[in-house]
Amino acid sequence: MVDADNPMPAVQRRAPAKHFEALDGFRGLAILAVLIYHFFMGWPFWTGHLNMAMGHFLRTGWVGVDLFFVLSGFLITGILLGARTDQHRWRNFIMRRALRIFPLYYLALIISFLVIPACYHATQNAALQVLVVAREGAAPWFFGYLSNVILATTNVPFPLHLSLTWSLAAEEQFYLIWPAIIWLTPPRYTKRMILGVIALAQVFKLLAYYLLPHGTLIEFLTPCRLDEFGFGALIALALRDPGFSDNNWIAFRRFGLLIALPIGFGLIALQQKISPFIIHFYGQFLVAWGAAACILVLVRTPDSLAHRLFSSTLLRQFGKYSYCMYLCHGLLVPFLGIESAPANTGGILFLAHVVARLAIYFVIVYLVSALSFRFFEKPIQNLKRFFEPVPQPDAAARLSPQVQTQERP
Repeated sequence: MVDADNPMPAVQRRAPAKHFEALDGFRGLAILAVLIYHFFMGWPFWTGHLNMAMGHFLRTGWVGVDLFFVLSGFLITGILLGARTDQHRWRNFIMRRALRIFPLYYLALIISFLVIPACYHATQNAALQVLVVAREGAAPWFFGYLSNVILATTNVPFPLHLSLTWSLAAEEQFYLIWPAIIWLTPPRYTKRMILGVIALAQVFKLLAYYLLPHGTLIEFLTPCRLDEFGFGALIALALRDPGFSDNNWIAFRRFGLLIALPIGFGLIALQQKISPFIIHFYGQFLVAWGAAACILVLVRTPDSLAHRLFSSTLLRQFGKYSYCMYLCHGLLVPFLGIESAPANTGGILFLAHVVARLAIYFVIVYLVSALSFRFFEKPIQNLKRFFEPVPQPDAAARLSPQVQTQERP
């Protein structure tokens, strides 16, 4: 049977992906954590137990990147598992990812290397740093999605709007290798493969820590982050198992939410007092487990309080615009003049000043991102319709109902 609006036989069209609003909220929480961390990153936290405790808490915001990695592992693996039988699966996956990621990323780099130095008087410190980066010949590393490698292997000072691209480079490298791993692994061995990747990441961390000249920078390297992608992938695979049962994952969820996440977060909060190796080897591993457990809860318990909280309009909106917010907040920092902390005068006026600066920061970043999504990103994303997944004719009849997950908006 042929649809009048789509000449493709109806049996060959894949069912629309189910959209989990709570995962948008999960992404929104991740970007909020990163924004707050970078806002307070250069601030000295003043004396007093309360101020010091607040400083430790605010400096854990980079955990938002770990949440992004786990969520990416979940979503991308879900897409790949659902596309095993698709015609042109390699082309479609690469083109859909490129349309989502490349335009805004390269626009941000053009602004970084051309616009900010041109606005020298308004962005003096950032402009000088960009010129140093260019003089050191580092620009090709950023344009080639290798910024995480140069950050991990050199001591060149990078401004925020460039250094934050390391996580996007890590994700892009993951996108390049993961389709081959998923599609070339026989389905009956996929779970073992993912567990092996999670274990292998620990080996990479050990090797990088002891062999790299700057071992404490192992956090930037993709092989050392494969456990975080892997935890997300493990959940995506489990949800596609016809025999999936929530009862079989109770221990995983309880350990992740009640033990792994609090301990991992606590270790990261104490990052200035304990070895960086403990942070990256234990802290991030435990946070990734907890994040995967959280995703499982959000997907499987739509009536839970957690699902309602993460489905809130505010978090979902931040999640919707998270990609541009991540890229643009670093670009806006030099123009907003929030690179340094205000003088601590104490009292309610000082607190009001800090809150006002933070509110302006959030509002401007949000508005710029919303405009970017509406007038720049979304029109380009509409081109994805030319790369829709189509099952192989001989496999269409064998497709069973699967849990589908949305692509990164």
